[in-house]
Amino acid sequence: MGDATNPNVALFQCSTKDNPFLPPDFYDSLLLQYGKGEGGMLRAMQELEGKFVCVEGAEWGPENFTDRVWCEEWPVDDQALKTVMLDSSKGIGGKTGDYSCFTKLMYSRGKLWVEFDMDNARNASGMTARAIEIQQEFKSDWFGVEAEFGGNVMVDDLTNRAEAAGILMPLVLVPTNGVQKEVRIRKLTPYLTQDMIRFKNTEQTKIGVTQMESFPHAQHDDAPDSLEGAVRILNESGAI
Repeated sequence: MGDATNPNVALFQCSTKDNPFLPPDFYDSLLLQYGKGEGGMLRAMQELEGKFVCVEGAEWGPENFTDRVWCEEWPVDDQALKTVMLDSSKGIGGKTGDYSCFTKLMYSRGKLWVEFDMDNARNASGMTARAIEIQQEFKSDWFGVEAEFGGNVMVDDLTNRAEAAGILMPLVLVPTNGVQKEVRIRKLTPYLTQDMIRFKNTEQTKIGVTQMESFPHAQHDDAPDSLEGAVRILNESGAI
């Protein structure tokens, strides 16, 4: 594709499949890593097919998800506030293949640093076991669990497991207050548009961000739902 205003510039678009030096299964392997099936495979189309993608009607445009939002490591900050929020994906009307999503959130230097821990095969026991592992590693100040849809039962199980493991589990139940999920998720808008969020560059976080890029048209919305809960915990604590 040429540029009529600059005859010395040309744009070439090709697929990763066109590279004859890559292993035969390289493309399919990356396709899975980028979250096959999420948001119309937006990230796969961009990263593997070299296409600029933007979902018509998406809540947040691609300008909110440029390279600047990604980080390899979080800041070292002893004064940072940390929270975790679990979206168990087991609510009423949950879709097939929904993910259980833990959002790990750090508030430091005026920004929200985010990592998603996602799995669409974890049962309740697997979620509580992973919650204990995350708290041991992350040492959050608050650990949120959605109040509805069996949240009380999960909190009781987590409390017992934490006591057995000898760790502090600062559990809080996070209610929906009857507010529809899409309305809650849209409360993330000012943080995205004011460039306050940074995402850790991991494969699971990429899946979660792909859900956000396509919201409200993504196949799943577990990551933005979980992130909104984590941000709400910090807001209600007066931290931000």
